[in-house]
Amino acid sequence: MLVPKEHHTIFEQVPDAETAKMFTVASKLSAALFDSLNLGGTNMIIANGVAAGQDIPHVAMHIIPRMQQGDNLNFEWKPKQLSEEESSIAEIKLREACANIGGFESGENKVIEHKKEAADKIIDDEDIENYLLKSLNRIP
Repeated sequence: MLVPKEHHTIFEQVPDAETAKMFTVASKLSAALFDSLNLGGTNMIIANGVAAGQDIPHVAMHIIPRMQQGDNLNFEWKPKQLSEEESSIAEIKLREACANIGGFESGENKVIEHKKEAADKIIDDEDIENYLLKSLNRIP
């Protein structure tokens, strides 16, 4: 379990810089689990709010080691099937909410360019162990 030192009840209260650090640490912990326990995968779960199963009012990420397929841990989610009208209404409400909170980059190309620049930076920096490239070896 990865628990930030600073107290935040739910994930939306966590500052962006702390969120970034949390996911960086989670990635490194997952890589360490893969390397040391010869895992087949990991699940990273944040129970965000009581309705999502959060027992303690503090943000935490569970990093669950998975040995192989068929290990009898079932995280399968069966989404509710919405009608076309319900789906359209939900999309409109979500777009409005996202526009109101701001901070989102628009345009798929900007996201792709940003990811490419980040990957190039990682590949060029030989002093940092490259978890991203190591993870490609784990893809079946």
